[in-house]
Amino acid sequence: MQSKQSVGLLEIYRQIVEQGEVVAVDSPEEKELLLSGLVVKQQGSLRVNNRIYQSIFDRSWVEEHV
Repeated sequence: MQSKQSVGLLEIYRQIVEQGEVVAVDSPEEKELLLSGLVVKQQGSLRVNNRIYQSIFDRSWVEEHV
């Protein structure tokens, strides 16, 4: 069973993967994703940090881990 925080992180990351970017609201989950290096914040939006991460941590990866 996954923790609430893990599920929250994956849900935000799923939105980023599906939409390309999401508006940052500075939630604890977003801060954790930023600290992990998986996402970056640019002009008030979160997006996947690089194409390598995007190809490895794609939609199917998220679905497996939710």
